[in-house]
Amino acid sequence: SALEIYRVDTNTYPASLAGLTPTYIQAIPTDPKGYSYYYDRPTASTYRLCAYLEAKGTNDPNCPAGTPSCGTVNCNYGVSNP
Repeated sequence: SALEIYRVDTNTYPASLAGLTPTYIQAIPTDPKGYSYYYDRPTASTYRLCAYLEAKGTNDPNCPAGTPSCGTVNCNYGVSNP
């Protein structure tokens, strides 16, 4: 992924997703339903990326209920590294 390639090149994750453009990805993808993505970099070597999935009813431990906002709804799906 663009995040991992960026980390290999710079030995850190970007402070924001905007740091990936245009070198690592042409544009940040948009959610087809208009929700926002949430990106957080707690440390230079970790990140959390969250989204809202309509078909997913429970909250993901990577995106606790009410913590990150995905626009007008709370995120309910996430990935993190490590």
